[in-house]
Amino acid sequence: MNRPTKDAGFLSPAHSEEEYGSAAAPTGDPNRDASATHAKVPAKGKLTKKDAQAIKEVYRYQMSTHLLLRKQPFQEVIEDILENGYPEDITMDKEAARDLQEAAEAYLVDLFKASQDLADFREADNLETKDMRKALELGLPWGHSFNKMKNEEESETEDDGGSEGGDKDEEEEEEDSNASDKENIK
Repeated sequence: MNRPTKDAGFLSPAHSEEEYGSAAAPTGDPNRDASATHAKVPAKGKLTKKDAQAIKEVYRYQMSTHLLLRKQPFQEVIEDILENGYPEDITMDKEAARDLQEAAEAYLVDLFKASQDLADFREADNLETKDMRKALELGLPWGHSFNKMKNEEESETEDDGGSEGGDKDEEEEEEDSNASDKENIK
């Protein structure tokens, strides 16, 4: 039985399949990795244990409403910025720090959504750093939230009869108040 020594550190193609299993068996192409030909791929439609665990984790975070960033490290970053970034002494209330943390997490969520949209556009399965860089370059995280708010405001003004109808009512009210002021003066 020919076993490689500890000094060799690899299996030579001279070893047989009986000794080391099919993964170490030599293939027809010496440049090709033998283990790559025997890779186990799950059948279509089946989830691996890691995939199922990742989906559960995503679902759990989507259903939660608590903050994901830890409070203490985030407050330390805020304090560091306030101490080093401003010439005057500025303090921040706990409630203001919490609101800032919520805004930061909302920004990060929008950044990841925009980056995922770019990855989907590339027809890629995974999110990559180039997607995040492109989203930041295009200003998408701010645009996502801003466009949603802008569309909501436009739909509210359309429901009220538009901006022209509102202006006429205000003008009529001003004329009525001016007329009543003139009557009071006489």
